[in-house]
Amino acid sequence: MKENKLKVIIIEDEGIFALDMKCKLIEWGFDVTYIEDNYYDAIDRINQKIPDLAITDINIKGIIDGIEAAKYLRYTCNVPSLFISSRNDSETFERISGLKPIGFLSKPLNDELFYDIMQQFKDSGSYHRKS
Repeated sequence: MKENKLKVIIIEDEGIFALDMKCKLIEWGFDVTYIEDNYYDAIDRINQKIPDLAITDINIKGIIDGIEAAKYLRYTCNVPSLFISSRNDSETFERISGLKPIGFLSKPLNDELFYDIMQQFKDSGSYHRKS
């Protein structure tokens, strides 16, 4: 029987960083459907194939940030986000708090914490499978 892997989109504008996350996620049993570096391309991909989770950097290319991409996902598709950023100020946390993210990771990533958050999400069953 084929395992249904959770689908993840990475919204991150640092290419090497995004590829490193992708490799880890695949190793941990996730399906990385896309990597996008800006809001518009991410939304276009999301509308083609709705993920189970978005890993979203706050600062991405363009004038619309990753928080706005996460808002679109949460309110349009009911898809949660895991935020990653080098910004960890109170204004940023206030902006993301209403989106009910599964977590927030500071850059550079702590791989053990990243793994734990992803496994907890997978084990929780709190995602909504899309066909």
